[in-house]
Amino acid sequence: AGLARAMDGLGPAAAALVLERVGAVTPVQALAAAIDADPGADWSAARIAAALGCGRDHAARRFRREFGATPRRHLAERRLAAAARMLATGSEDIDAIAAACGFANRFSFTRAFVRRFGRGPATYRAGG
Repeated sequence: AGLARAMDGLGPAAAALVLERVGAVTPVQALAAAIDADPGADWSAARIAAALGCGRDHAARRFRREFGATPRRHLAERRLAAAARMLATGSEDIDAIAAACGFANRFSFTRAFVRRFGRGPATYRAGG
């Protein structure tokens, strides 16, 4: 908990580096923790590769080995999981949740959410 509070002001890549340096996790797991901490950040393939210190293809292989998914698939899942938590526990409007979780707009968020959860964000929030 103390480490998490100390890392609050760090950017995602810096947070991943700190976790890696203290030996808490593998570099890919540290990066995944940074993604979880800020799912709405710009997590481009180039940025993920740079954070891991390798090329895009190698980063994809490392992610697949560690999580069974590409960075893009992992990111999409983490963004949707964060959005589901926000819908279940918060009162932010759906547009704000979509933006906070890195979706271009409410419509792309809703399409992805329905694909993953089988119902729209408003229905999910209502418990239905």
